[in-house]
Amino acid sequence: MSERRGVIDDVPVWWEEWSGDFAAGLVFRVGVADETPAIRGITHLVEHLVTSAARQAGLDAEGRVEQYHTVFAAAGERAAVTGFVARVCHALRELPLDRLEQARDELQELTAGSAVSAAEEILTYRFGLRGPGGLGLEEFGLRRLGGADVRDWANRCFTRANAVLITHGTPDDMTLPLAAGARHPRRDPPLSHQHDRTSLGLGGNGATVTFLGPRSADFRAAVRILDGRATQLLFGGHGVVEAGADCLELAAQAHALIAAGCGQHASAVVRAALIEMVEQMAGDGPSAAELERDRIERERVIHAVDPGERLRTVAEMELDGLEPRLAAQRLEDLRARSGRDIVAALAHACPTMIVSSDPVLDPPEGFWTPAAPTFRDPVGGRTWRRRGRPARERVVVTDDAVYLLGGSSRTRVALARAIVVQSGDSRLLLADDGTRIELRCDEFRGGDELRQAIDGSVPEDARIAPPRQPGT
Repeated sequence: MSERRGVIDDVPVWWEEWSGDFAAGLVFRVGVADETPAIRGITHLVEHLVTSAARQAGLDAEGRVEQYHTVFAAAGERAAVTGFVARVCHALRELPLDRLEQARDELQELTAGSAVSAAEEILTYRFGLRGPGGLGLEEFGLRRLGGADVRDWANRCFTRANAVLITHGTPDDMTLPLAAGARHPRRDPPLSHQHDRTSLGLGGNGATVTFLGPRSADFRAAVRILDGRATQLLFGGHGVVEAGADCLELAAQAHALIAAGCGQHASAVVRAALIEMVEQMAGDGPSAAELERDRIERERVIHAVDPGERLRTVAEMELDGLEPRLAAQRLEDLRARSGRDIVAALAHACPTMIVSSDPVLDPPEGFWTPAAPTFRDPVGGRTWRRRGRPARERVVVTDDAVYLLGGSSRTRVALARAIVVQSGDSRLLLADDGTRIELRCDEFRGGDELRQAIDGSVPEDARIAPPRQPGT
């Protein structure tokens, strides 16, 4: 167990001696969280084009796009694996754009019908549609991005300055002819909502609790121990069918989630149990037995024969501009960790809690439920009224916003950095903070003019065309 660092063609390489099949993973610091709503899916397009060009029959190889990384990996005979990595580098510099339409069709079919989870909706509420808040968005970019867009994204993000290679076995004789570029470290997105201890009503068949903390080993340990506590709900007699905790690391921050799936009749009890778990851990810390179990499990992972976890950890730290902590150092940290370290890591957990439940429940004590946004009625602009009597609902389009007013609706979408999703006569306006208005324009008087006004309210590159039919 000894991670070693080298450099090939100005690309950092982390590797370990390995007696099994040779394996390599080329990791780039770009993922879904780097995409804006209008180009959502562009990284997936690059990955799909490159993987299809580089893969060969009989080789265990894949490409995948994660929240903050894109990985091209292969395992097998050394010559086949090194050939795959070389073909990946070549394809990134010379994208096979003749396959763009085919790749677009394949990805649209692959991603069709994907549901948005309660966790993703909470991220959108917390961060808006930028960064991790856009993880649940449809891949709108598949509808509109051209070859020049995809090539520019590859040239900017898939470069040697933004890459790390990891190998199981010595990386001798490998080459990485990637283009020059700049590093793109993770960034903490601004919060879309500043309010503390919020209760939301979202889908998900159960209850979810999320909170913020530092990006640190102690915070990750706290989330792992909470994961263990959450699984105990499976045996608590409340009909919990799944439970657990997870952690999404940003730049200096991390976003934790603890959730349990259950029937609607038990949502209130389960939600209260999850909140109590977090509050107790933040106040008293874990038990000595919990710390010991976590230490034993993490030592097992770090000592694993397969070096994949060890190498990926140091590679990600290097890509983010952090000082890589080798396995031996992480073992020292693990053995020195105390309950006080866990409590300190959770200092901001309780004040930043957002909870959700299905069905919608009254907020727990000490929490609040967001009220509908307040704003003055627009002055000026053009107005369209819904057909029928009484025509209470109306749409107003001004230079800086679109309003849906009347009846039970009162919504304002600011047009700065908003997008318009087109689908037949329907229009979906999505604001940068996640606010949305969905309309069927033919239900309003002068529907054709309304549709044209909405389309013209945003720049052309913020208009998302109707879904393409495969093969057209």
